Amino acid sequence: MKRILIFMLLIFLVGCPQPPQQYKTIALYGDSHRIGFSQELRRITSGQMEIWDTGVINNGDSHLVLDTIQKYSGPPTLSAGAYDAIYIETGTWNCLAYYGHVPDTPSQYEASIRKIIAATRVLNPTAPIIFATTMPTLMCLLGAPEEYNAVLFALAAEHPNVYIDDLYGYVLAQGLERIDGVHYSMADYALIARHVNETIQGLLYPGDPDWKPGH
Repeated sequence: MKRILIFMLLIFLVGCPQPPQQYKTIALYGDSHRIGFSQELRRITSGQMEIWDTGVINNGDSHLVLDTIQKYSGPPTLSAGAYDAIYIETGTWNCLAYYGHVPDTPSQYEASIRKIIAATRVLNPTAPIIFATTMPTLMCLLGAPEEYNAVLFALAAEHPNVYIDDLYGYVLAQGLERIDGVHYSMADYALIARHVNETIQGLLYPGDPDWKPGH
């Protein structure tokens, strides 16, 4: 009799409609560094997060990120409030003079980051915004990466629900070495992806004992 009851219970559980799996949806903006770590980030977060990549590439300075936030119309859109978090990796191209790119001073960088925060808040007022600090580079002309990163920390302290992922500090602590003065190896970008994953999920699931970083 006991076995029959267990069997009937299993049939009932299997036959009951299961709630849909809840994925966290992340908007990812950035430059070639973002290209470097995004594929591994998708792999290790499969089943946990849906990463929506904007396709901003290479010289993805903060001005181009702002333009993309304001004009991109592909699904899902920021205006639909579709995101649980918005991760922005930018800054390297704000300080570089490369391929004819005109660099920004730290004060100009601050102005553009303020516009990004304002534009994002209009389109998605509740999702946390995570800014990655500018990673070390040998070719900043109008200020060292530390100066641009100080801007981010100050603005995060000023604006609620704006956070910093200190990629600059992470790559220094890990001893990661650039292969061309700016970029890292794919093995190192895989490490960076794991760090980014832990930052995002640690923010979205604070204190959750069931959360485990992707492997």
